[in-house]
Amino acid sequence: IMPGFLKATVEWFKIYKMPDGKPVNEFAFNGEPKNKEFAENIIAGTNESWKKLISGEIDGEGMVMTNTTLKNGESVDIENAGGIIAQLPEMVDELPLPEDVDKWHYVSLK
Repeated sequence: IMPGFLKATVEWFKIYKMPDGKPVNEFAFNGEPKNKEFAENIIAGTNESWKKLISGEIDGEGMVMTNTTLKNGESVDIENAGGIIAQLPEMVDELPLPEDVDKWHYVSLK
């Protein structure tokens, strides 16, 4: 549908950190994109791991799992959630962005 789009996307992921003086990113599988089936298998595996984590089947090893929606052992009601949030430090004004944030760089691998 979009000729050259995949190649351009892979190139962008290789070079996007170069303007900051970092090296070209290297990828597994010799930098070759994988197909839809491969991606869907990764997504399915990640989803299964998440299900095991939220069900308590596997240990979250120090992760804070407090939530208001999952109806599991870490769930709290809205009132208790509000109390937890009230204990957090008050938000402060954002700091101004450094001037170089909007600097543009053009890099190309040839």
